Amino acid sequence: MKITFNQIKPHLIALGILILVCAIYFSPQLSGKVLSQDDSLAFQGAVHENLEFEKKEHRTILWTNSMFGGMPMYQIHPSSDGNFVSQLNKPLRLFVGGPIGVFFAAFLCMYVFILSTGANYKVAIIGAIAFGLTTNNIVLWSAGHATKVVALSYLALVLGGINLLFNKKYLWGSILFTIGLALEIGANHIQMTYYFAMCLVVYWLIRSILFLKEGAMDKFLKVNGLLVVCTTLAILTTAANYLPTYEYQSDTMRGDPILTSTSDTIKSSSETKGLEWTYATNWSNGSVDLLASIIPNFAGGSSGGEFPKESSTIAFARQNQLQLNNSYMYWGDLGSTSGPAYFGAIVVFLMIFGIFILKGPLKWWLVFAIIFTTMLSMGRNLPGFYHLIFDNFPLFNKFRAPNSILGVTSFFVATLGILSLKEIYENKLDKEFLFKNLKIAGGITGGLCLIIAILGPGLFDIGWENDIRIIEGYKQFGPGLVDAINEDRASLMTKDAWRSFFFIGLAFASIWFYLKGKLNKNAFTIAIGLLILVDLWGVDSRYINKKSFEPKKELDKTFAMRPVDQQIKMDTDLSYRVFDLSVNTFNSAIPSYHHQT
Repeated sequence: MKITFNQIKPHLIALGILILVCAIYFSPQLSGKVLSQDDSLAFQGAVHENLEFEKKEHRTILWTNSMFGGMPMYQIHPSSDGNFVSQLNKPLRLFVGGPIGVFFAAFLCMYVFILSTGANYKVAIIGAIAFGLTTNNIVLWSAGHATKVVALSYLALVLGGINLLFNKKYLWGSILFTIGLALEIGANHIQMTYYFAMCLVVYWLIRSILFLKEGAMDKFLKVNGLLVVCTTLAILTTAANYLPTYEYQSDTMRGDPILTSTSDTIKSSSETKGLEWTYATNWSNGSVDLLASIIPNFAGGSSGGEFPKESSTIAFARQNQLQLNNSYMYWGDLGSTSGPAYFGAIVVFLMIFGIFILKGPLKWWLVFAIIFTTMLSMGRNLPGFYHLIFDNFPLFNKFRAPNSILGVTSFFVATLGILSLKEIYENKLDKEFLFKNLKIAGGITGGLCLIIAILGPGLFDIGWENDIRIIEGYKQFGPGLVDAINEDRASLMTKDAWRSFFFIGLAFASIWFYLKGKLNKNAFTIAIGLLILVDLWGVDSRYINKKSFEPKKELDKTFAMRPVDQQIKMDTDLSYRVFDLSVNTFNSAIPSYHHQT
């Protein structure tokens, strides 16, 4: 089949737009600046000893002496030498490091998936941005959870592949599914892959049953045969990663118990198979955290978030000559958070619209997946449901932090939202049907934001159990400080509620005028695309912006030797380990940069 330039021209334009968005948002990277990420700094501390050895030995070292009492290096820095599939990461990232390269790969995978549904390339561009710039991805990157972002990026290829297979496009479906699954597992974030696989099995089951109901046994056997072959190939390419991990987990706190509990109350993961319930569910979403998916500052944003411009807390602190060590704006159910899992007000609006206008198994599966993963994210706040999964699903009790599943949810939400945008763009459905459901979707999402904007602070107890700690830390100021903090929390909530209401209103108007014939397709596409981009960009920039970057030499100072490090190094006998109480001892790997800790 001959491919002409006119056929590939739209995709070149799309790639150019996606590259431009990444380059502008993360522009400091182009001048050599880097982000200060806690987990990335810990990673550098953990791998430094091995990298130095590898430079001298010119070979891969599989053990490190600098972490804990020594541990396998493949758990910290798995080697991909000889794995040709993993080399696909490089072109997918344009041979550029993160964040530009990684986020472009996320854009590209989502773009390919949306195209595979039959959507126009313009809709696919919007879909790529809607998922790639989901605030959860930005917050994860700011915290240094790079492998999690990578794993979330490849979900689109896996879903695209299996969807094509069930739609009888066997060649491209097989290629996309095999490569996508191999890259997904190879990203080495088993938790995200597991969550997605739980949902994907349901999709496979739905589509397989539909084939059997149609009497299409030949297609059923062909698709499932290809899935077995493709899955086997994908798993084999990554066996060097997950098989050692499976073996290793039995010797960790996630394995069998090594202590016998002396009471009816289990207090640690060393007394139970898998993780102990309280530890495993320590980061569970509450209902207020879920509302932050449409109103970003509903629960105060991040634990270390900024004060409002006209802050009552700052005014109180100045008046009382008080130096605060935190903003105390976050009041949700999580112990702490780097930021909300904001899906985008417009994306949520489109998702709700899609529930009413879309048909078919993909739509219903996405609705199930969104509800299921959202419920899972609540963990201990939905104990009966979470216990059912935690106690019965194989390996599930190895995972902690239920709220992290919202990374997978964000993919499902963006997918359903963009599929509804595809239907709007194609304009094939009955107009009255679309107008009716547009009003319903606008009423649900816009109405929710409006109610919270007007009544929100009065409907919710915006205090927090940790407010007691605030009073303990600043006893002499007592409730006066907490009252000032709660005023600022209320201000953040109402301002962002109005903000989300505004964006939903503009999106609603754009769709309305398009369906009325007042906007042509190009104007409508540009309007919706820009609205989604501006909405997400505005919230994302609260967590990563130009000020977040710094020259690499400044970051390198983190590992500069202190006088105490130099003094310890004078002892050339390596039969000792360093216990560093000058840092967050049990949560910092930075001392491992210089010592066996």
